[in-house]
Order: sequence, then C-alpha cells, then structure tokens
Amino acid sequence: MLHSLKPERTDGFLPLEHYAAIGNGRSVALIGADGSIDWWCAPDLDSPPLFNRLHDAEGGRFSVTPVEPFRIERRYRQNSNVLETVFVTDSGRARVTE
Repeated sequence: MLHSLKPERTDGFLPLEHYAAIGNGRSVALIGADGSIDWWCAPDLDSPPLFNRLHDAEGGRFSVTPVEPFRIERRYRQNSNVLETVFVTDSGRARVTE
C-alpha cells in the first residue's frame, strides 16, 4: 500500500509521522518524507549521530530531493525494512530505494 504525503517542515522540522526508519540490526536511520536522512547513528545505535537534523534544524543531513514542487508515495517492501519512496512532480517521477 502506498501512502501519499506532501512533506512540509515547520521551523526546519518535520512532524514525526513524516519519518520512516531503515536499519541493519546495528544502526537505524530516520528518513524524512522530503528525502532527507535526518538521523543516523553509525556504526551502532549508541554511536554519536552522523546526521542530527532531527534535533537541530541546521544539523547535518544527507538529502535527495527534487528541485521542483513534489509529493511522495512511500512504502516498505513486503516483509522487509527496505523503503521505497517515489517523488512525483509535474514533469515526472523518481524512485529512491533504501
């Protein structure tokens, strides 16, 4: 099932429901609906964060985001923590698989 969202930040932050989690059993990353990895501690959960935009609007992040207005369709692949995000714009679609 795909969920359509239009991500919007307030004061640099997304609402918690606009995040998805991916991980490998040792670490977890929180991916914002706007294509930004806002939180990631690596290599372990108790490591200092590499990306910390979840707590600091100016904090570090990695982002893959269209340059024009967009909405997203997002889902986890069945029986996995593999996240698929489809960015939909007036001129096309792009899929990011994490």
